[in-house]
Amino acid sequence: MKDIEALREREKAIRAQIAQVTAEKQKQQEKLNERLRRIVGEAALAYVGKDAGFAALLKDALASEVTGEGELKLLRERHLL
Repeated sequence: MKDIEALREREKAIRAQIAQVTAEKQKQQEKLNERLRRIVGEAALAYVGKDAGFAALLKDALASEVTGEGELKLLRERHLL
């Protein structure tokens, strides 16, 4: 019986380690995704003034993908919609 209890305790510890590693990996991925969004967004905003066709394409994309009222208001204020 002691062997079974020891194995259960070990299983519990391993599951806790797996959960911790999984959470850390997810946090790293979220940071990477945020960094990518920032890089792409900054590049897109910089390019808008250089290419009217791209500006129109970006406006269409923003109009179809952004749904939050606060975000839409900000985009309109900045003449991106």
